[in-house]
Amino acid sequence: MLRKFLSITITKRLVINIGGKNVKVFITGATGLLGNSITNELLKKGHRITALVRSRERGKTILDPRVALIEGTLEAVDQFSGSLQGFDVMIHAAAIYGEYYRNGDELALFNVNVNGTKALFEAARKNGINNIIYISSSAVLDTENIDEVDERASYSETEDPYFRSKVLSEQAVNEFAMANPSVRIITILPTVMLGPGDRGPTPTGNIILNYLKGKTRFIFPGSHRIVDVRDVAHAAVQAINTGRGGERYLIGGRKYSFSEIFKIFSNITGNPPLKKTISPGKLLMIARLVTLLHNIKGESSPLKPEIIKRLQKNFWYNSSKAEKELGVAFRSLDETLSDTMAWFKENRYA
Repeated sequence: MLRKFLSITITKRLVINIGGKNVKVFITGATGLLGNSITNELLKKGHRITALVRSRERGKTILDPRVALIEGTLEAVDQFSGSLQGFDVMIHAAAIYGEYYRNGDELALFNVNVNGTKALFEAARKNGINNIIYISSSAVLDTENIDEVDERASYSETEDPYFRSKVLSEQAVNEFAMANPSVRIITILPTVMLGPGDRGPTPTGNIILNYLKGKTRFIFPGSHRIVDVRDVAHAAVQAINTGRGGERYLIGGRKYSFSEIFKIFSNITGNPPLKKTISPGKLLMIARLVTLLHNIKGESSPLKPEIIKRLQKNFWYNSSKAEKELGVAFRSLDETLSDTMAWFKENRYA
């Protein structure tokens, strides 16, 4: 199957300055790790925010009281689409992630991440929202036999259901963009994110939690390109005024081996450093077994085979475009891990 290169096919639009403060922003996924961080960044800039939430009560618990709430789901966009009038910008950060590992949830995964995105973008267009920030993922990019990956990479041909749904979702967004050239769409592709506010927690957050709980016995093989979620949020908000329509922006911090990561864990906590490294083959076997057992119990797996495979690939992401055009600067991993650990402890996760 031919792979589609994106940056050439999408209509280019100039940077548009929407204004300073009081930009009216509609955001999805605001209770998630990235969405919540974006919401906080928007509030710092003085913007007016309305968030789509599945539960109004949960939204009130997590979000700042200055954030207005619309209750609804991406499975039923028509039920809240009439409330989308009057917004300057939409930020689409919502997606089902961990839930898809539960039995029978693959259909729901595609219904939300792909069909829900299509319906949401169409509703935004009908209500006059002409500026959209779309949160995709670096996982949509092909990394096979490539040393350096940037925004020009073709789509991954992954068979993993979640990553595949993100590929199809971004393809749907690009088709929408070509059919609606008057709508300015900017795509943000974060690498692996960490940071305060990981309520899920995410699989990477679980690595930290397991360490804090004393459950980690081995150093993982491979490496991660880790970015602070607050840096991704800054990029998404900066894109409102300085991003170029029709462009992708890859947001990734420095590449760290797990031996480096666990050494930082030890430095922060004062715990003795781990010395043994598990082999890639054994870790993959354990991941498959853990995922199978969690699927049987109808739970999300904390150790996913597809992610373990990605950790073994020797490539790096090039974020120079985002650094130049969005003014992105990356925090040190020490700061990110320290703040994340502190948040987990303060909120009694560990």
